[in-house]
Amino acid sequence: MAKNMAQRRYQKAARRKAVLAERRRIAVLDMSLPARIRRAAAGPFRHCLLQEGLFESGMARLVVVRGAPGETMSCSFLLDAFCLGVKDVDAQAVIPDEAAQVIEAMSDDAPFRAVRPAYACKLMRDLVAWAGSIGFPPPPLLAAAQQIFGGVNPDSCADAFTFGRAGRPTYVPGPADTLAMTNDRLRQLRERLGKDGFDFMVMMPSGLRLEVELADDEMDDVFDIQAAAQRGMPSAPSRHSA
Repeated sequence: MAKNMAQRRYQKAARRKAVLAERRRIAVLDMSLPARIRRAAAGPFRHCLLQEGLFESGMARLVVVRGAPGETMSCSFLLDAFCLGVKDVDAQAVIPDEAAQVIEAMSDDAPFRAVRPAYACKLMRDLVAWAGSIGFPPPPLLAAAQQIFGGVNPDSCADAFTFGRAGRPTYVPGPADTLAMTNDRLRQLRERLGKDGFDFMVMMPSGLRLEVELADDEMDDVFDIQAAAQRGMPSAPSRHSA
């Protein structure tokens, strides 16, 4: 009898322990970033903004703020419409009033304009697909962050987008792109598209963009070109065109 009672107590304690462990696991999952974004996506859109000049300069930031008070999330996407697709993603919980202040600060780089959620959702979808077709997958965080568009039908947007510079993939290294990253991306473009299937430009400190023609066997010259761009001096005038 005593043995059976002890066994029942042990089983009851084990069940209780398992229940508590499951509750803790659920609580952790509910506070994960994907879960918080999904909850925010059940609320209203507070901001859906795109920086001006995406298709002219190739780069712009898309900011989506959505959610009820206490569950508002901001998802920011750095878009490269010339080559890399979605280059960077940031997602964080925000207070709605603070989100407006952050957006205002980012507008120092380029002004924002309001876009419809369906437009933004379709832009993201098509840009990711296009960049993937030339070998550039999106950042891992995109899978969670794009859930901010929950319930939005991108096909309700009639706009059509053309990516690349004048329709051609054009890689323009950013300030955070290392020389090794630049070389890797150029090799990938050459392998995927051929040497005549894309363009390469570098940004000079003055803001001027220089188009660079790469020779068949001179991939190492990328390092010299990049160093020259950082110094503000063209390394080989015969190989550059404004």
